[in-house]
Amino acid sequence: MRFIKEARILALCTLFTFIFVLPVMAQTTDVGQIQPRLSNIITCSAKLTINQNGMADASGYLNCRPNIQITYMQLTLQKKSGGSWIDVKSWTASGTGSMLSISKTYKVSRGTYRTKAYVRADSETKSTVSTSVTY
Repeated sequence: MRFIKEARILALCTLFTFIFVLPVMAQTTDVGQIQPRLSNIITCSAKLTINQNGMADASGYLNCRPNIQITYMQLTLQKKSGGSWIDVKSWTASGTGSMLSISKTYKVSRGTYRTKAYVRADSETKSTVSTSVTY
C-alpha cells in the first residue's frame, strides 16, 4: 500500500513538472537585430557655420574613453554639386588623449556646404556629418 502511495506522489510530481515547467522553458523572447556596441568612442560631432562674408567655420569633436593609445580625426568641408557631395578642403589631427578637436576657417563661394568628420579611437572608427548650410 505504501508503494502505491509513493508511486502516485511520484507520478503527480512528474505530471506537474511537465505541465508547469516545460512550457516556461519553451518560451523565447525576440531581441531583434543585434547591434554592435561602440566601446571606445563616446561622442563625435561635426559642425559648420557660414557668415555673411562667406567665411565658413568648420569644426569636429571627438570624445573617447580614457587609456586610448591613438586618436585620429579627418574633418572635410564638402560642397553639394548636383546630387552628390564634393570634397573642398580637409584637415587632420591626431593624438593620444581622450579628446581631440579641429576648428578651421575657410572662405567659400555661394552654394550648399556641410562638414564630415571621420574619427578613429584605436581600431574603432565612426563618421558623422553636420547639417547642411547654404550661403
